Amino acid sequence: MSRVGRCVAVALLGALLVGCSDDEPRPKMAPTQSAAPTTSSSVDPTPTEPPPEVLGPEDTVRAWVAARNETVQSGDSDAVYTLSATDCATCRDSVEPVRDVYVAGGRYETFGWRIAALKLDDKSASSSPAVNVGLVYSAGRTFPDASAEPILYDTERHIVTFRLAREAGVWKVHELVYRS
Repeated sequence: MSRVGRCVAVALLGALLVGCSDDEPRPKMAPTQSAAPTTSSSVDPTPTEPPPEVLGPEDTVRAWVAARNETVQSGDSDAVYTLSATDCATCRDSVEPVRDVYVAGGRYETFGWRIAALKLDDKSASSSPAVNVGLVYSAGRTFPDASAEPILYDTERHIVTFRLAREAGVWKVHELVYRS
């Protein structure tokens, strides 16, 4: 290799080595002039909760039974009444005795109701659907007040039709009709 060729090779090798380093490459830009801060006259949007999920008739019944079971466990009936139509007398008849036990210092020892089967009645009107439900009432004990002896009860099976109605755009239980 000639002397000129060696010089070129050494120069290229040096250029390559200078370009290699462990540092991340950084772009070389001219410094930007700082602009005066601007203020926006618009208000930042406040985060809002997403709208509640609208349940179909079958899911409304499932939620109602779960909420009633919560009432049996805690005495708190807010959730079950949220899912009940304002004029549902049979809803109140199912919930108020439970609340009365808790008000008196009593309690329930049961798993509550379990849905064994559930089917939308195809013959019911779409504006007021009916959902036929096979319910299993779990065995348990009720202590009517703080000093009472327990009342024991066995498992029961019932067929109940839940009639629904729309209130404020959501399905609510309007009536419980016991078939067995």
